[in-house]
Amino acid sequence: MNTRLFVLTLFFGAFVANMNAFALGPFLAVIAADIDSTAPLVGQAVTAALIAGAVFGLVLGPMGDHYGLRRLLVCAALLAAASGVGTALVFDFWSLVLTRIPGGIAAGMLLGLGISVINTRIPEEERRSAIAWVASAGALAAIFGVPLLALIGDQFSWRAGFWLVGFLALALSIAYLRLITPDPAVPDEPFQLSGILRTYREILEDTRMTRLQIGNLLWSLVWIGTLTYFGAYLMQEMGVTVSTVGYLFMLGGACFFLGTRSAVWLGQVWPPKSVIISAGFILGTTVMFIFSVPTNMAAVAIAVALMSGAGGVGLPAITILISETATGAHGTVMMLRQFTWGTGSAIGAASGGLLLALGGYTALGVGFAAFALLAVYSILLALRPVTASRPHPVASQDQPG
Repeated sequence: MNTRLFVLTLFFGAFVANMNAFALGPFLAVIAADIDSTAPLVGQAVTAALIAGAVFGLVLGPMGDHYGLRRLLVCAALLAAASGVGTALVFDFWSLVLTRIPGGIAAGMLLGLGISVINTRIPEEERRSAIAWVASAGALAAIFGVPLLALIGDQFSWRAGFWLVGFLALALSIAYLRLITPDPAVPDEPFQLSGILRTYREILEDTRMTRLQIGNLLWSLVWIGTLTYFGAYLMQEMGVTVSTVGYLFMLGGACFFLGTRSAVWLGQVWPPKSVIISAGFILGTTVMFIFSVPTNMAAVAIAVALMSGAGGVGLPAITILISETATGAHGTVMMLRQFTWGTGSAIGAASGGLLLALGGYTALGVGFAAFALLAVYSILLALRPVTASRPHPVASQDQPG
């Protein structure tokens, strides 16, 4: 098996599915006018897709472990294809909701199960690099993929971008069939929904895993919460233009990508404890600096670069730790990781609004910095028994390309 092509396909699958899940953002007003609706109502289709992805993901993880990860990945790619093509054909609000829900489900599956299949198909010494690639796909889709669809929509039509997503996802389903080795035979005993709670209870009885999942939730809270209010802060408090905000997001996206790629290398030269402490400290202090310290644009740009790089290091580093701590049921564990990340994202957006109401942007910066420290603390508690009883394998620096 060509490992680089295999990992690149998993990365691209998660990238396309998450690009589809986030793609309504630039087109809310245009779609609303096209289907005789309103932008706030169209935005609720995104909410419905995210909720469906979170709820169904908790069931689909155990199903992947039972029926086979390859089978579920192919189904997820077909769901993403149906969502993309269906969205290109919508004619009213309810048809939009019905086509977005499969896309939300597929986004979580192709990311979570994509990481899971790495643990069963790739040699141990190459897993960290592969996981870092796939784990970063969702965030990179929001940073780079959505602007690409916006450009296509500006040049042609908003529907053209979703047609493209649909055909790319369909091609990915074929690639999964060709590149992923077949699953083992389906067990004779039928899949039982009643066993799902027992599976999650067994996973969370491992204190290390519970602490890592909490750390993942808190890291997501800080990262997504910061991104949610960053643009508004720049425009309201510093008086910058929309284009300047866009340039800073592009800078942050580039540094985030560099952070994800350096996570594996840092894990080779430093112990996981040092990587998490450093990334969490930089993330927390730069977030507090941006929102709480009056300064100039040059200082903000430097802080954005450092913040994004640290966020990029932390995302795959935490995902790798969760994957290596799992002793079985990898599909379930990684879909639980998707659930805690999504839950943290929602809490981050909500808590940011609460902090703003209580104390303005200064309270927002201090509060998110405190959450970053709590994330580091939770992960360090998990690392104590892990590092004492189980050495971490050295990862390959090979990257797909």
